[in-house]
Amino acid sequence: MLEGSELLSYNAGMDTHEKAGGLKGITSAMIRQREALVVRWATERNIPVLFALAGGYMWSGLSLEGVARLHLETVRAFAEWDTP
Repeated sequence: MLEGSELLSYNAGMDTHEKAGGLKGITSAMIRQREALVVRWATERNIPVLFALAGGYMWSGLSLEGVARLHLETVRAFAEWDTP
């Protein structure tokens, strides 16, 4: 991120998650940690964030509900954020 940035555009993909075809060991708990890091980073710098919930991952065997549950981690993290 460059000094003086006005916006962070964050592609919050879930393809790294082990149930979405990603690496074994990348769990929902790790995704929650990732989202918390992004939120904390932006908060510390007073930078607003635009995030996209990317991908469907249904080809990996996840149901639509399973995909939604993964994306909910991002939504929750940003919903609890005190925006700048």
